[in-house]
Parts: sequence; structure tokens; C-alpha cells
Amino acid sequence: MRKVEIDQDTCTECGNCVGICSEVYEIDAAGKARLVEKYRTNGETSGEVPDDIKWVEAAADECPVEAITVS
Repeated sequence: MRKVEIDQDTCTECGNCVGICSEVYEIDAAGKARLVEKYRTNGETSGEVPDDIKWVEAAADECPVEAITVS
């Protein structure tokens, strides 16, 4: 499992993460990125994603403000 964290204060609402990996990321009512409910472990912006979902890191890499951390 990989840990994913999203900093909504940094998020610029570009939607790149959703465009690349909508299986893991979605946009909330305020236009900010969050994790889909299935992968949340500590609120909407923190969770764990299985290693076999390959686009998680690519989506984080395409965030223009580095609001997503995958470890």
C-alpha cells in the first residue's frame, strides 16, 4: 500500500489528478482534490492506495503545485 496525502490549501483546482487517475482522486464541492471514499483513512485528503493502481504517482507528478504526496 502507498500512502497518499493531499494538501487542499495548496491545490489550485486544476483537475490534473482526476484526469489521470479518477479511480483514486476526485474533486469536492469546493473544487479541491480529494481521495475517493474507498481509499480514505483519515479524512478526505489522506489515505492508502494499493500498489497495483499504477497512475497514482503519475497524477501526483502532474500536479503543478505539488499538492499531492505519495510515499
